[in-house]
Amino acid sequence: AKPAGVLSYGTTSGEATDRTGAVQTVNFSRAEQIEMYLEIDIMIDPDVFPLIGDAGDELVTSSVVAEAGARWQVGTDVVPSALYGAVFTDRLTGSPIPGVLGVSAIRQGIAPSPADTGNRTIDFDQIALADTARVSIFHV
Repeated sequence: AKPAGVLSYGTTSGEATDRTGAVQTVNFSRAEQIEMYLEIDIMIDPDVFPLIGDAGDELVTSSVVAEAGARWQVGTDVVPSALYGAVFTDRLTGSPIPGVLGVSAIRQGIAPSPADTGNRTIDFDQIALADTARVSIFHV
């Protein structure tokens, strides 16, 4: 519902019932979704990280995606360096990820095999999205 006399704008409309029971048409627009690809180069302790096998890469991936989901809101730029902490500490549990010694690069882009380590500008009507299917981990 919207206050009397206030117009709503957007490319999509829906109906809402206001507190008096009157049905109001409300126009709105959804943010354009920008699917981000990430490649992360990590340094590992080979005596520790292999003990958790592929689960180690999956743990880093899910942690980074959770961090990105918490940080990337409508109009928020993609800042790869803001994701570094999620490589070391599981964002979901707060526990350290065993065997991760460092991060040498996080590359981002809107296509597979991204090469950009800088920030990506996200417009006021866009939202960046991360997904485990679009994150690749490399051991360097």
